[in-house]
Amino acid sequence: QEAIEFALQNNVNSINASKDIEKGRHLINENIGSGLVQINGNAQYNYNIKPPVFIFPNVLGPNPNPDEFVAIDAAPLNSMTASLTASMLVVSGQYFIGIQTAKTFLELTKQQKLKTDREVKEQVYKSYYLVLIAGESERILDSSLKIVNRSVFETEQLYKEGLIEELDVEQLKLIQYNTQDAYNQIKQSKELAIMALKFQMGYPLEKEIQLTDKFDNLIQASQ
Repeated sequence: QEAIEFALQNNVNSINASKDIEKGRHLINENIGSGLVQINGNAQYNYNIKPPVFIFPNVLGPNPNPDEFVAIDAAPLNSMTASLTASMLVVSGQYFIGIQTAKTFLELTKQQKLKTDREVKEQVYKSYYLVLIAGESERILDSSLKIVNRSVFETEQLYKEGLIEELDVEQLKLIQYNTQDAYNQIKQSKELAIMALKFQMGYPLEKEIQLTDKFDNLIQASQ
């Protein structure tokens, strides 16, 4: 159960399915928001380091003299303008279709998430089970190999004493070889099963993982 829960949080397919649901929710919000009041604001600030000026003859001053000129600022040193506009979508069939489409998309992503989670659970269960089967097979073959190795040693001693034929020793060595080969293969299969389990869980491949459920427990649970 811990492996399954970890996978639902870290499996790539489960993560992507969850992101699709979030996309669906954002899509609904975007479509709804497009029909609400839209407010746009704008502000502009100007600072004139050296304001422009107009040059006029001095005919209006306290001491008018047409031969003299006076400078009048053409723009203030500081100025700021601001504007605010508001708009709203009144009636649009496309607006309501867009909202319904987004809701449909969200519902589909939720269904896909449920399907993905079921697939992830099944894959993790199978991978976990294969690791336990490989481990149980490794344990049985290891025990058998120890028995065969002891038998080969005892048979070789009997052969040296002349009590049995050489063929008997060779036949037992062939069994020893086959048992050793099967043991090596099941060890490799177990390592591959562990890697497959880690991959399905989204577990770091370089980290060790300890399976807490036992083979016998899962056999009893399945009965």
